[in-house]
Amino acid sequence: MAGLESQNFALQWLSRLYLNTHLSDIAMTIDDEKIPCHRIVLAASSPYFEQCLFGERFMGDELMLDTSKESFLAALKFMYTGAVDIDRIDEDPVIDLFSLSHLLQIRPLVSLVEARLNAIEISANNVGKMYSVVSANNADTLLNKCWQFIEQNSENVITDMVTFSKFPYDLILEIVKRDTFFAAEIDIFHALVNWRKNNGNVDLTEVLNFLRLELIDAFSFNTHIRSTKLLSDDQYFNAHVKKPFGPRRKPEIPSTSNESELNKVHNENTESLQSPSNLDEKVDVLSFDNVNTSESCSCAQIPQNTPNSEDLLSLSAVLLECNMNGVKFWALWEITNSTILESERYCPMLLAEDGIQILKQLSLTNQMIDLNNLLMNQIEKWQKEQMIDENAKSERNECD
Repeated sequence: MAGLESQNFALQWLSRLYLNTHLSDIAMTIDDEKIPCHRIVLAASSPYFEQCLFGERFMGDELMLDTSKESFLAALKFMYTGAVDIDRIDEDPVIDLFSLSHLLQIRPLVSLVEARLNAIEISANNVGKMYSVVSANNADTLLNKCWQFIEQNSENVITDMVTFSKFPYDLILEIVKRDTFFAAEIDIFHALVNWRKNNGNVDLTEVLNFLRLELIDAFSFNTHIRSTKLLSDDQYFNAHVKKPFGPRRKPEIPSTSNESELNKVHNENTESLQSPSNLDEKVDVLSFDNVNTSESCSCAQIPQNTPNSEDLLSLSAVLLECNMNGVKFWALWEITNSTILESERYCPMLLAEDGIQILKQLSLTNQMIDLNNLLMNQIEKWQKEQMIDENAKSERNECD
């Protein structure tokens, strides 16, 4: 009890220093305003500040940070008090705070802000900024959420010139590249021209290289594109001869539940994947040597048991070495199913076997992409849960 009272006293003392000039020995300059801080508190809370403030090169009593004042004050309050009312912070500052928390390397704050961002509805007004922040910080779940909005609203996105012109360069490049961004190619070209006009005539050569000129008729090319001199006649004719890209296609709309998504993808593949209840005999197909890869076989049978560590290695070999989509789909389905049903067992097993690197090397069909995204989301969810558990355990140990 005495230890708890001592801890409360320390927290109360520390929280009183928040925005207090008493004992302040460093000022953070944000939006031309100086905010009083304490080096030891910043350095103890953030590896970034520890390196900046106690590195060999730093001399002085002032440090500048490129972020909004509201976002910094939220991060600062978390460092001094261990808490912040994240739900009271507006959408734009929360997005800024996510980037800032990654920069400062404050893991508990990263988890807190990411949960808040997941609750925000993606819209045309915020998707550009959201994409920039989450892609820069490798937040795959949020990144997938951005792409889901963009692809499901592709025709509106491309015709809303004002909104599109505010997108970052990296986003428009990826938009033009994606097969599942479904819009008329000439409309995409018009949007790119308008984007360039509103962004200082940035060189769009790389982006235009991914434009599917073979999908634009000669009349539209002659009327709308030739006069801009952004694309040559040779490029247009070569595209029609070589046809380097396929047609764009509408994306599949995923279910909201992980398990229902898995079942949806599984049910749609009944022609290439047999159900366990229909098997006439049990076959150990978790060994790659036992997988039937003959040309007459369009599917692989699903095992009756859950995989162990050696099995996962065999499944990984199937994904990398087998050229039959039915077999590859089964292997990916089995791994995904295992991580959803028993995440505590199979997620760390998959990570230990370099499963993420294997998944990134795969050449997948559309339906396998759905499964792969589901699997990656499940692993990311498990990793976040582990981080939360570790933080809670650490806090209990400190209390003890």
